[in-house]
Amino acid sequence: MSKSREGFRRAFAPKREAIDVDGQTVYISELSGEQALSLKTGGDYIYQLLLYALVDADGKRLFGDAPEDLAELKAYGSRALRKLIRAAVRINGLEDDPEKNSGAAPSGG
Repeated sequence: MSKSREGFRRAFAPKREAIDVDGQTVYISELSGEQALSLKTGGDYIYQLLLYALVDADGKRLFGDAPEDLAELKAYGSRALRKLIRAAVRINGLEDDPEKNSGAAPSGG
């Protein structure tokens, strides 16, 4: 592989950021192009974003695509979910995306 291609891969690989949620370090990753294109608008859009974006320190997804994973994620406290959602939206550059507010975002807290 050429040096320029390797540099390109490093420069454009999805970025990962550690955030603190109630004393617990959580990693949020930028989605790959394929993941971003596979997000379905409406319904569970914001939760789908989190299913892809929540990763461990090595960048491996914490949740899969199974309905059970989605249900588990939805059951977490709304305050923590809001913090995760804000970070995932910011890291993935979706602040101006009209889809970011679609779906059932958690309320209360």
